[in-house]
Amino acid sequence: MEYTLKNGQTITDEEVALMAEAYERGEWPGDPVGEVIVGCPRLSQEPTKTIGFEVPASLAKLVAKAAEKSGESQSSFLRKAVRRAVDEVLV
Repeated sequence: MEYTLKNGQTITDEEVALMAEAYERGEWPGDPVGEVIVGCPRLSQEPTKTIGFEVPASLAKLVAKAAEKSGESQSSFLRKAVRRAVDEVLV
């Protein structure tokens, strides 16, 4: 598979594997660019709150299928769906 980087350069799975091997050997070129932040990126600048709700199993399967088709996690897919619904009602 081929990937396009932010700067427009393309790399293949093979190139990624070679870079990973070099990194694991401690041979990564260059100087550190900045602080390494462990964990997932923040979803928002404000505090977040978990919302839980139940749906029929058939809908849960459809959500999983739609999220996979869109290349997103189910959480991300549902966050966007909730945002669209809230905007539709309140805006």
